[in-house]
This record gives sequence, C-alpha cells and structure tokens, in this order.
Amino acid sequence: MNIAQVEDFLVKSGKANPSLVVRIRADKAVPWDQVYQVADVCANNSIKVSFRPNRRGRDDRIQKKCLVGSMILHSVLGVTLLFGPAFLSHEPPGPPVLQVVPDSDHITDDATHGGSRAVQAPPPQPPPQPQPQAQMSRHFPCRGWQRRG
Repeated sequence: MNIAQVEDFLVKSGKANPSLVVRIRADKAVPWDQVYQVADVCANNSIKVSFRPNRRGRDDRIQKKCLVGSMILHSVLGVTLLFGPAFLSHEPPGPPVLQVVPDSDHITDDATHGGSRAVQAPPPQPPPQPQPQAQMSRHFPCRGWQRRG
C-alpha cells in the first residue's frame, strides 16, 4: 500500500468509528519517514495514534535460544538411543551369590530341638510284598474271559 491508499483507508475508518485508535508498532528496521507520514495523516484527520515499540528483537532472541536448546536436547536423545544399547550387557544375570557366615555360638554336635534322648524312634516298616496277580486272556471263538494259570 502506498501512503495515499493508507490515508483513504484511515479517513473512511475514522468516519465509521470516531473512537478509532491507530497503533503503530515498528522497530529499527522500519523506514521512519513512512511512520511519520502515517502519524501526520492521523493527526490531520483527528485520529488518535499510539506508538508501541516492536518487541520482535527480544522475541527473536528467545525463539532462537529455545530452538537451539530444543535441538541440543533432541540430539542428546538421538545419540542416547543410537549408542545406548552398546553399553548394555547381553548376558542374563546369573543367580545371586549367597554368602553364609557361620555363627560359632550356635554350632553344636548335640540335638538342638526338644525331646528326650531315652525315646527311640520306631524301627522302619518293611516294604509290602507285591501280590501275584492272575492274568486274563481271551480265546477265540467267543468263549469269554478265561483264567490262565
């Protein structure tokens, strides 16, 4: 847009809305002669003007810092995922090793649980003898089961 188009637009908008406020935001990169021209158009047509500095420079620095930080963290994550498994053990762990420490106060040759020494355990029972079994067979023609032997 050139300055004539901006002036036409501001005049129409000012007539439609008498409480119109034009907010001009600019930084060092904007040609200030154009900013002054827009401010003069507003002043000649009774339109309020508000100047606000553009914080783009500060926002750009914060964005760049966040981008760099994000790239670093993602790089560390990628390196960890690629090379991390190389440091893992491929052998399953063995059973845990238990170390037994003897307690010299409780080591004895005597029976350590109650009861009388005079009582003897009953003698073991002899195993039962297997009983001979009769064998059955079937003879043809259809006489039924018969005992052998």
